[in-house]
Amino acid sequence: MEAVELLQDLSEGCQDAGVALSELLAEEMYVGGVTPLAYEILRCDRTALELATFLIAETTSSKVPWIVRNACFIRNDNELLQQLRSVISSSGRMDVSVTE
Repeated sequence: MEAVELLQDLSEGCQDAGVALSELLAEEMYVGGVTPLAYEILRCDRTALELATFLIAETTSSKVPWIVRNACFIRNDNELLQQLRSVISSSGRMDVSVTE
């Protein structure tokens, strides 16, 4: 089972239990002290962004743009930031561009 399918199943289980998956995804993980979205950005391959895209869409934290920008900064990967900016823009979230 792929990660996105696993998370979709988890979402259904959370819904059945009355817990929002988005709340879980906004929490920092015990190991590493980062959110699942930041962890995925730090480890992902730029050619396979399905899980990062899913996490951007499902994480309700208002800090999503900051998380994306910060994780890409840590990776020193501006190209990935540009790819994820388009995902964030299409999801209706605020832009992650750097303003002066």
